[in-house]
Amino acid sequence: MSDTAPHFIDSTKTDAQATFDKASDAARQGAETIEATAKDLSNQASDALQSGSAAASDMGKRTLSTLIDVNKTITDAYSQSVSEMNALAQQAFQVRTAKDMIAFQSNVLAQFQRNLAAAANIYSAIWQTTTQSVSSATDRVRETTDTLRAA
Repeated sequence: MSDTAPHFIDSTKTDAQATFDKASDAARQGAETIEATAKDLSNQASDALQSGSAAASDMGKRTLSTLIDVNKTITDAYSQSVSEMNALAQQAFQVRTAKDMIAFQSNVLAQFQRNLAAAANIYSAIWQTTTQSVSSATDRVRETTDTLRAA
């Protein structure tokens, strides 16, 4: 019986060492997997950030360009309106008869309609600019979120 006890102790030590080695290997592999996953996620997040920054810059450039166009539209409409209002003012001083008054009122109404059309044009241009900017940003955010979610 005394031969069995040392053999049992040695066998238990060997089994314990083997179990410890397996647990150590599993822990090391787990740590390596976690490290690799963290690096991959970090790289994807960095790529998404760079992509988002580039998209934001591009969107800003497009928005600025469109706003410049909107500003030109506003300036042109204003200049046209001032010119036509000057012509109406000169016409107002030339009203002498009822027929002249009717023609003048007709011209004022036509000018008012042109101003409303110009205002609608400006509003439409501003709305399109806003919609394009928001849509572009929303699409990029959704794309980045989907990419990170897939990771």
